[in-house]
Amino acid sequence: MKPVSPSPVPAAPRLLVVTPTLGTSPYLPRCIETAAALNLDIVHVLSCPAPAVADIQARFPACRVIADAGRQGGMYEAINMGLRDQARETLWFTYINDDDELTPGFASMYRAFATGENESRIAFGDVRYIDAAGDSLGLMPTETEQRHFIPLLLSGITPLTQQGTLVGPRALKMVGAFDSTFRHLADLDYWVRCMVAGIPFCYHPIEVARFRLHAGQLSSNRAEVNDERVILMRRMEQIHVSSAQRLMSRLRYRVNNVPRYIERVKTVGWMSSEAMITSDALSSR
Repeated sequence: MKPVSPSPVPAAPRLLVVTPTLGTSPYLPRCIETAAALNLDIVHVLSCPAPAVADIQARFPACRVIADAGRQGGMYEAINMGLRDQARETLWFTYINDDDELTPGFASMYRAFATGENESRIAFGDVRYIDAAGDSLGLMPTETEQRHFIPLLLSGITPLTQQGTLVGPRALKMVGAFDSTFRHLADLDYWVRCMVAGIPFCYHPIEVARFRLHAGQLSSNRAEVNDERVILMRRMEQIHVSSAQRLMSRLRYRVNNVPRYIERVKTVGWMSSEAMITSDALSSR
């Protein structure tokens, strides 16, 4: 009798990390360093203006550097270019801005979540605010249960953030590209489209990313952000959520995030998330 050969061990899934960048951020090397330190099978695509491709590729030879869609395309079309560049591959996906960081916790979440049965799902975890120097400003408030996402969004509360989210390959194919007509909130629009498509979101109680607050960042333009939020709210008008549901979700969100609010008060005083993002004092400290 011939000996039975052991079944081949399936290759670990590959991770696509896309970073839109102009190549001028002083935090870009740190962003790339944190992605490489995950020790995963990663293709890290830097999507940048065409004239900067050669220089950035020379600076970061371990990354794949591609041309973005130009200034008119904005950040989200730059991310879409990264997705198109790797469209022939079956990859798990995340994107991280060039001033933010992935953490070792993201690698732990990835190893636990990136399996065949989760390919149609999205994973997310906790995200920490950091200042320009990288010092902690506390954990972001987060909603852990998907059923409360839409009621919170309709109440003007953002239940999760894009940093450290992990999109399964089937979910990625179902939803497609970001809507780059949004300059600030295409990620929230993307999550809404995922929810409407029935894609489950799975929370992991671990710090997966860090969101850096610094002067001049795109998200500090609150007037434009608020204008886009109005458009997004209109897109959700067909989703019926009662006033009672909104109230219950808001109360749950506030109560469950009390420890994070306390941590924030101890660190920066009485400031909302929006005030933190727009604060020159925090951004420059």
